Amino acid sequence: MSEDQEKLVSEVEALITREDGSQVKIRASTCYNINGHNSAWLDVFRRENNSAKWKLCSDRKHPDWRTMSVYRYVREGRSEQLQYATPGEILKTISMLGKPVTHVVEGN
Repeated sequence: MSEDQEKLVSEVEALITREDGSQVKIRASTCYNINGHNSAWLDVFRRENNSAKWKLCSDRKHPDWRTMSVYRYVREGRSEQLQYATPGEILKTISMLGKPVTHVVEGN
């Protein structure tokens, strides 16, 4: 298959197990808007252990986030997604979108 015909990653999922046994699943996929521009769709799930059911994390900030101190915002104002997955983990997952499949499978 030539370079211009190579398949690109359109959906990726990362499973992260924390030291306490809880797990976070980050799912990112490519989507296209009405103008044909692509963007990423992101979902973050969490569960207490590997036998518990997955729970979808909200992407909404605390309703009073604008009036919170920085310290309080970091502890309880961020969206549930950012409370359970770090920005680095999210960016690492999203950065795989659009890359050649062989590039991601090989771990480059």
